[in-house]
Amino acid sequence: MGIVPADAAEEGVWSFIALVLVPELAPWRFPTRHVDRLLGKPRNALRRLWWRAHVLGPDLTWVPPGCSPLNEDEFVQIMERPTIAKNARLAQQLKQVLWRTEMKGFKGNRAELLRDAIKLVRAERSHIAMDAMHNSVLADYLDGVVGECS
Repeated sequence: MGIVPADAAEEGVWSFIALVLVPELAPWRFPTRHVDRLLGKPRNALRRLWWRAHVLGPDLTWVPPGCSPLNEDEFVQIMERPTIAKNARLAQQLKQVLWRTEMKGFKGNRAELLRDAIKLVRAERSHIAMDAMHNSVLADYLDGVVGECS
């Protein structure tokens, strides 16, 4: 979809798409037709998927061999926290750290692990410049955070 983030931030764009262009999609996914899923609000059925793809990468179904795809709770943990989702590198690294942890043999509740890790990351953002970290440094930092939480 050829839309820029500034336009994607406008509620009217998503209301038009969900109610006029493809009115069958949102009710198909959310049969209760809750107003938040139809109107252009942040939880709009199409808007949230566009933002996920914009932040986390266009192929939301790809997973490394031997790993599980992110579930809805894990996507929500990352995307509904503005301090996390506004930094695409941080959001992508959080997704990757879950998979690295799973590849190392973690068998617990991955969503709970992510929830605990995000609490620490959000607390430490006040005094750690994660936006300025090199990708490898950020990955090492997040591996340490997840290690503390597991």
